Amino acid sequence: MIVTKRKYRLLSILLSLMLVVGLMPAMSMTVFAEDTRTQVNLVEGTSPDFTPIFGQSIDSIRPEITVTTGSPAHFEDNYWRKYDEATGQYNKVESGSFTKGKWRYYAKVKIDGEGNNTHALANGVVIKVNGV
Repeated sequence: MIVTKRKYRLLSILLSLMLVVGLMPAMSMTVFAEDTRTQVNLVEGTSPDFTPIFGQSIDSIRPEITVTTGSPAHFEDNYWRKYDEATGQYNKVESGSFTKGKWRYYAKVKIDGEGNNTHALANGVVIKVNGV
């Protein structure tokens, strides 16, 4: 009887310890390797003059921006935005024609594909098109 009580007590202590250890957070650390990619601080591009003309089709003016400095960066997802006086924001416009108002041409700068293995856009990268 005494041996049986000791077995149960030992078993209950062992199970209690296993429960406590199981509740402890995993002791692991994530280690990040130093980023050895070349940092691109400046991306410059050129584009033909694309001044919108009142009444002209939006689809007719989709200028391509050619990167001259900062390759392998490239411009993509280019589209027009028109300022909305009511909301105070620029909204994406994909079709129709240019009307009176404030317009912006939006372009996203990216480094992807094989270039992403060797290059990265730096924090605070400067982007210029036609010197602006």
